Amino acid sequence: MKRFLLSLMLIMLAACASNPRVTTDYNSDVDFAKIKSYSWLVLPQGVSPLVQSRIVSTVDAQLQARGWQRLEGGAGEVTVAAHVIVRQNTTIDTLYTGPAFTGWGWHDPWRRGPAGRRSMGMTTTNVRTVDVGTLVVDMFMTQGRQAIWRGTGDRTVPSNPQRLNEVIQAGIENMFRDFPPAATPAN
Repeated sequence: MKRFLLSLMLIMLAACASNPRVTTDYNSDVDFAKIKSYSWLVLPQGVSPLVQSRIVSTVDAQLQARGWQRLEGGAGEVTVAAHVIVRQNTTIDTLYTGPAFTGWGWHDPWRRGPAGRRSMGMTTTNVRTVDVGTLVVDMFMTQGRQAIWRGTGDRTVPSNPQRLNEVIQAGIENMFRDFPPAATPAN
């Protein structure tokens, strides 16, 4: 039963971590409703050409769904730049098992190990190194290069290409969920 509950908790934690963590920020002085075109300045580097293409096409789809038109050669009102950063994180997971979870001060005086000694139980430690990817999408006014919007998303990078594609799609869709931001009246 304990293993079932532990497995259930791990599955629930994995489900919570399946979507990228996304944040956005924008310049409240910009009226995004007036913007109708954009151009790419910097395509995401440091990833495979396939991943780069997926990121660009997903961002394009999000902007075009909001009425923006992609123009080549820097002719758009807004310039888009995307960057990918991948770093390695090390995680250490320790699981204490055994009679009454007797390690680190946890003990049950009624349970004893061999020859009446208190049992320390068993400890399993797993050390894992995982890649964590961060996607940053910046937008600038083409005239004057004033920053107007930034979206970031980060998550553990799946090794399965199909799952990676799903994560990219979900992250960018989540990033653009409230785009364009509503104009904030000037005080």
